[in-house]
Amino acid sequence: DVERRSAGGGGGGGGGTGGRGFTVDELVKSLGEAPHRRAFNLADDQLQHEKFLCTKLAEEAAAVWAGGKKAAALDLLRRSILLCPRDLPLPVLRLCGQMLAQFEQQPKRQQVGAEEEEEEDTVGNVEGGAAKRILSFVVQKDPRDIQSSLLLARLTRTAGEVSEEEELLYQVLEERPHHREAWYSLALLMINRGDLKAAEEYLRKSLEIDLDFEPAVQLLTSILLKSSRTEEVTELTRRREQEESRRNQASWTGFSRAHQGVSMAPAIVEK
Repeated sequence: DVERRSAGGGGGGGGGTGGRGFTVDELVKSLGEAPHRRAFNLADDQLQHEKFLCTKLAEEAAAVWAGGKKAAALDLLRRSILLCPRDLPLPVLRLCGQMLAQFEQQPKRQQVGAEEEEEEDTVGNVEGGAAKRILSFVVQKDPRDIQSSLLLARLTRTAGEVSEEEELLYQVLEERPHHREAWYSLALLMINRGDLKAAEEYLRKSLEIDLDFEPAVQLLTSILLKSSRTEEVTELTRRREQEESRRNQASWTGFSRAHQGVSMAPAIVEK
């Protein structure tokens, strides 16, 4: 356990730890108790310049999140990030940004579970938009972080920052031109602009990579049907059926060869 001595006893905001050290586990445990803000006051008083412990707080927040206490984890996480956002190691920042993005993209009614309703105002009082700021920093430091780039693109779309989203998607495709989700996201962007021709092109690129990528199939089918291009819809369906048949045949061939090898094994041993 990481421990730091209480600076000046129990200063600021509701008492300290009586001069003894406190552990990260104790701080996290306090999130499950009534006075959540007391834990945060301890953090504010004692961790302002403790970058290592700040990192540990973020890691503990991830563990709390995994345990289902999402509101508590996000409270702890956001507080730890705001202490020293640019001094946390990149892997921790990446984790924090991705967790926050997952939370912020949910409707408000889904953000806090029924068992955590008493914590809702605490979450609401913490400054929002942290995911976008953190992921922007992560992508700036590591442009090849595809997952963070895609999450950031979605957040910028929600914020209405279309040009930034487009730039991020092209950046992803420059690194990984065969990324089906990036082409699909770019198609969504084109649809929002009213450019169905470009959207169709990008959807077809996505399906060239994975013909079974259902979101792209559904969207392309919708575009084709709206322009009464039923023959192309039929052709798309036929291609998918052929691809499925080919996969099934390949799977059966592999199984047959494996079975043949097993059945021949005794004869080889006898020789």
